[in-house]
Amino acid sequence: MSYGIIYDKQFVKVIKGTEELIMPFIYSGDNNCYEWHNGRERRSRSWFNQSFYTPKGEHMASAEYIIERVVETGNDSTKINSRYPTESQYIAFYKNAIKKALTLEQLQELGICIHLYIYAYDWEKTTKRTGKEFRQIYAKTTQELLDGIKEIEEYCKGSGLGVSFGLEGASEWNMKRVRNHFYPKAKKNSFDWGSLKEYFVLYKANYGIFVNRTKYKIRYSAYMQSSMRKFKSEKQAQTYADNYLSADWKPRKIINENVGS
Repeated sequence: MSYGIIYDKQFVKVIKGTEELIMPFIYSGDNNCYEWHNGRERRSRSWFNQSFYTPKGEHMASAEYIIERVVETGNDSTKINSRYPTESQYIAFYKNAIKKALTLEQLQELGICIHLYIYAYDWEKTTKRTGKEFRQIYAKTTQELLDGIKEIEEYCKGSGLGVSFGLEGASEWNMKRVRNHFYPKAKKNSFDWGSLKEYFVLYKANYGIFVNRTKYKIRYSAYMQSSMRKFKSEKQAQTYADNYLSADWKPRKIINENVGS
């Protein structure tokens, strides 16, 4: 069965007169289409304007309108990364995207702009049929975007062609920079385990002490080390073992002799 997969999103905030509009961009592709990326095959993906949730013939809408459309239409065949989201997760995905929308001026700080272009499968045939030729604009500001849309739509009038959009410069690496720049994660204060009189680790006979787990393997050590996973209580350790490991992993109490009674 064919279905779409959303890998990322970046909504663009557009101030048009007294209105604050949202132009939704998603980074997605179909599950049965592939591309070569960094020397390996993977499912293909690209940025495009998700006009399904905007009024017909429009490329942007108010935040309220988009959410109303998301709630109204729901999601039947689109995964977000590797999972089908629940209804509430799907709505939350769009609410979060709107909340973190950026203006073109902000995106341009990290070299990202909107690519406006006229799409046609075969331009030689299209030009003969319509008399129109390929045209494109790279918008780096909100005003350039609005003017570019008006210019290309005026040029395409009566031809059956229309304007398409992409995010230029929005590589996966650069989008990480965007998030780190505008929405940096707060650094967590590391807990001082040395201040506890006792704590717990998980131990498995003939293996050792649990360190951590990845998607592919469980790491453990025969010796005590600073990187081992620690728990404040026996119940917390047991719950982790029940949820993520096997019954062979058991809580073990560690006494910190450097802490007085």
